[in-house]
Amino acid sequence: MTMKQIIPILAILIFGTAGCQSTQNHGPAPMVQHDLADARRLALTWLALVDEEKYSEAYEQYNESAKKRTKSKESSMAFYRAIRQPHGRPLDRRIVREAHMTQLPLLPPSEYGVFDFATDFASETGVYEQVLTEYKDGKWEITGYACHN
Repeated sequence: MTMKQIIPILAILIFGTAGCQSTQNHGPAPMVQHDLADARRLALTWLALVDEEKYSEAYEQYNESAKKRTKSKESSMAFYRAIRQPHGRPLDRRIVREAHMTQLPLLPPSEYGVFDFATDFASETGVYEQVLTEYKDGKWEITGYACHN
């Protein structure tokens, strides 16, 4: 081997590959977390529709993923009536937790805003409500709701 051949090899051995750029994919880029303030406003506005028993409008605000998970608009409206009407009007609602999530059971990876509420209704106090939002196509959308004691 000549000195011209040895010098590049020595340079790699001594300095490693510092400065070299890999074209390999090392997994997905980290997901950008969007501000939850808009998601929180959306969740509260959506809950107001349910509070006012405007179940059809509440269903229409579900994103496409949520609509696919429900059997029909009618079954969704029946669900709202069954779980909300017995409680009566909400008297007080407090956010007890909000979180960014990227993985949720039974849902594909995405950017989610999860809002947990402790709600006191006319006929029952301490009811747990959860509104799930998803960031898609540049905006937050409603993608789920749960309500239980």
